[in-house]
Amino acid sequence: SMRIGALAGGRSFGGMMQMPEADGWRYRVQNVTTGDVVAGPSMVCSVFVCRVWKAAGIFGDLDFDCGEFTPWSLFSHRIFDADRLGANRPSVCQQADPDGELCQLMGNWTTATPRPDFNTRPVFARMDDACPSQWPDYEREADC
Repeated sequence: SMRIGALAGGRSFGGMMQMPEADGWRYRVQNVTTGDVVAGPSMVCSVFVCRVWKAAGIFGDLDFDCGEFTPWSLFSHRIFDADRLGANRPSVCQQADPDGELCQLMGNWTTATPRPDFNTRPVFARMDDACPSQWPDYEREADC
């Protein structure tokens, strides 16, 4: 049905697959409690975190959709306060996770030391919308 919808909308199937996923899109999903099939969002973990951060105002009024975010997007965009990381973390963070670089207050596992590109990429409107990535290396262009 996706192929038919793409052709009816004047797009090729490949062109449709390259469209950035909009936050407002709804999918037929099954309610795990009632078993009913309803229209609702469908998100992987990085999209969920991005949407929570977006709703909290972390990105200001930038226009973009979280559907194209990956785990790498979450930690590489420059949204963290560099002056409050590592040894400069609040005392509650240092007490909860003495060896960590970030602030992790609970959980059995600690967040690993961030990668070299942690907190380095600027945030901007429509970020990650046109960033190709291909298996197996998932390499991206420098401005993505």
